[in-house]
Amino acid sequence: MTRPSLLRPPPRRWVHLGFALVSLALLASTGWQALRWQQARAVNLRLADAALAETPPAGAEERLAWALGAARRGGFDAAVKVLKELAQQHSGALRRTALYDLGTLYLEQAQRQQGPQGTATPLVELAKQPLRDLLREDPQDWPARYQLERALRLSPEVDETARDDPTPDVQKERTMSTGPAVRIELP
Repeated sequence: MTRPSLLRPPPRRWVHLGFALVSLALLASTGWQALRWQQARAVNLRLADAALAETPPAGAEERLAWALGAARRGGFDAAVKVLKELAQQHSGALRRTALYDLGTLYLEQAQRQQGPQGTATPLVELAKQPLRDLLREDPQDWPARYQLERALRLSPEVDETARDDPTPDVQKERTMSTGPAVRIELP
């Protein structure tokens, strides 16, 4: 009498059934991804149409797209108004996106208007506030940190107490760094 081998392959019908089940699962996954792709395409078309509209649409995401489109077309004031409304009325990712876009829009406008007399300084100051608000909500937002750093380079902040007291305090310890001056850039 021979004992059944543990290494015997399963019957062919089980292999075929397993292959059919895996194929059906992959087909269902492909169908789901195709449906999601069609939905994303429809949303992108809707946002592109909203960005080209003359007046702001009703939906929040469409208004965000419209504001960015208006800013590109030269409608700075209208874009700022819509972005401020979105930042005040919404929360979460939409608010953070509106704050980032508002700060970036102010900063780009400041760089366009940069003149020898420093006429863009008020716009740089306006750019700092939404970026700071965003970083209070999400301290790990690296693009917002980078934009705030750019704004601080254009218009550095001065300590009020140091500006009011012109005589240096002799009691303060003065130290000099012996290391090389190295500037670390953000990623």
